[in-house]
Amino acid sequence: MIRGFLIFFFVMMLFDTALASTFLPKAFEGHFVQEKKLIKITEKSNILLKYQHPNNLYFKDSQTKTVYVCNATKVYKYDPPFIEGEAGNLAIGDSSKFCFSKIFDSLKPGLKNNRNYLVQKLKNNKYDFNFTKTGIKKTGIEKLEIIFKKGSQEFVDIISISLYLVDDARPLKLTKKEIIIKDKFPSDTFKFKRPDNALIERMQ
Repeated sequence: MIRGFLIFFFVMMLFDTALASTFLPKAFEGHFVQEKKLIKITEKSNILLKYQHPNNLYFKDSQTKTVYVCNATKVYKYDPPFIEGEAGNLAIGDSSKFCFSKIFDSLKPGLKNNRNYLVQKLKNNKYDFNFTKTGIKKTGIEKLEIIFKKGSQEFVDIISISLYLVDDARPLKLTKKEIIIKDKFPSDTFKFKRPDNALIERMQ
């Protein structure tokens, strides 16, 4: 009897883990409208985001042309020059400290409480992800607000994600235009080649 219960319990744990791990795709390409409210204005831009679990993120802002790339070892943030031919600015950092992929990496458990965050369901298919001390230290995020399409809790059916950085009451909002699930990206997607005459600084 006890042996049968233990087997059943173990199978259910595996099943539960499998369900949780399906929330976040292993790799996806996302097209979003990024919105940040400042004191007097709201900045908006279209962004392209590529993610592959774990530790891989590519981000490009269509307005500023800023490119951000991180992988298992390094983070690169490149701001091109305003005038063609002048030097752009390239910041390089340690992935363990500055890689924003950790935000997506942390979402692997989906809508389940875990060591990184606690989930609260609100109205209109909206969920708050309130980060624990462990989660805040790992991601630099205090809270996420995710709104899903009515009747769904699937990652591809996200309507918007609002990210609240530590000590910042104004969220960075990403409104989905399209999410494309990928098996994986080419190996060079999350590598960065330094542009000619770029000015280099170290992330602090």
